[in-house]
Amino acid sequence: MSAAVELVEPKDELKFPWYGVVTNSLVIGTNAFALFQCFPYAGYMVVWMGKAKTVDEAGFYSGFLVAGFMIGRSSTSLLWGIATDILGRKPVIVIGCTAMIVFQIMFGLAKTFEVALASRILLGIFNGLVATSKTVASEIVPRDRRDWQAKSMSWVSAGVSLATLLGPTVGGWLSSPAEQYPGSILDNDFLISYPYFLPNLIAAMFAFVALVLTLLVLPETLERPVLTAQEKEAKSRVSYVATAVSLIKTNCKLMLNKKIALAVFAYCIQSFISICMYEIFPLWLMASKGDEGKGMQMSLGLIGSVQSINGAVLLVYQSLLFPQIAKRVKPIRFWVLAGYIMFPFVIFMPFTSQFGADTAGNFVLAAILRSIQVVLDMSIFTSAFMLINNSCDGSQRGSVNGLAMTLASVTKAIGPIIFSVLFAWSVTNDLSFPLSHHFTFFIIAILYALQSFAVGRYFTKDMDVMKKEGENLVKTSSVEMLAGSDDSKEATKRGALV
Repeated sequence: MSAAVELVEPKDELKFPWYGVVTNSLVIGTNAFALFQCFPYAGYMVVWMGKAKTVDEAGFYSGFLVAGFMIGRSSTSLLWGIATDILGRKPVIVIGCTAMIVFQIMFGLAKTFEVALASRILLGIFNGLVATSKTVASEIVPRDRRDWQAKSMSWVSAGVSLATLLGPTVGGWLSSPAEQYPGSILDNDFLISYPYFLPNLIAAMFAFVALVLTLLVLPETLERPVLTAQEKEAKSRVSYVATAVSLIKTNCKLMLNKKIALAVFAYCIQSFISICMYEIFPLWLMASKGDEGKGMQMSLGLIGSVQSINGAVLLVYQSLLFPQIAKRVKPIRFWVLAGYIMFPFVIFMPFTSQFGADTAGNFVLAAILRSIQVVLDMSIFTSAFMLINNSCDGSQRGSVNGLAMTLASVTKAIGPIIFSVLFAWSVTNDLSFPLSHHFTFFIIAILYALQSFAVGRYFTKDMDVMKKEGENLVKTSSVEMLAGSDDSKEATKRGALV
């Protein structure tokens, strides 16, 4: 308990905290790696497990493996967000990285669909990395340095970009290695029996590196005020469970704030749209061409290569270009523009599979179109992260991010199931345009446009700026709330304790 209430050392406001920022980006990259590395082979995996008969039918089941992670995460994200405000940011990150190591190994050793799904759900349950990492990104640098805030947040996105680069590459190139590289050292009995173990082993090693760096160089960014003797006594009489229950009640009130509700709801919609596109894209790449050119009919290696190119482009963009753009374009406007630009690139994509049987040409087209999409998509996400942090003050940032992750995990759990099934239906129904393989792409493009319209219409300009400590929301400290005091004015002076 005593370790949890230690004050954080003051930040050096003259020096950008590179070690902490880069480590934090690797932490959130670990989460993204776990999500993205299975996209290239999820369809092939359900066929190998016997759940689907052909690659065209794989979408009826592969979405559940992606959704399993989000189902688990949605059940605990709010609790992890509260835990970061009680225990601190660092312990939650340590637990999440450890879970990544254990359950990705379990997923790689799974031979049945049920075990694979269970491992993905458990991976999500013990994962509180996303909300915590985004909270750390905003707290590790001074709040009055807008350029540093943008740079820190862009490194969070760069961590996702790195994982987006490495995850699909590892997943595509190292799954079923005995089949892809016959006669090599990877063509052995163990990897024949467990064809999807190797990418998950790499994912577990990535999580291990993030865990070690967290323990060594990541500072605890949760700042706690010095407690008076009376506050310490009141706090000592309250259990963590009682504290959590009280904070849950407080968090339920967060959505009554219009700015928080708007930011969280918009982030949830963006999460739904984005993961739907991430789900159907590899399914479209692996689907058979047929007479009407419905899919690209690419191998695992090619699918991994396309997605690794997307990740490389995204990594360069987030590291070099986004911080410069963020200085000139505020989050709301950036979100709106990116969504509208996204529309034609999503609409056009399914038409490219009808251009012919030139594998090289199809590969280049798919890589270019998807690279543009992921750059725009990540721009929206980064803007959303900033707007969520700007919608509340520092004492509630962990809880608000946890709330956002909880609700977004629900939409991310629903999205892959719905759209993978819809895509499988669209490539097997023998119906004509627009109910053919274009169908899911059209829906996603329309959702991007509608989302941009709503953000531009309903978000206010003051959400482009981060709130000062104590400026927003809860006026009663946790200690006062738990002790039952009604003196809200005095609580406001001391600030909210979380």
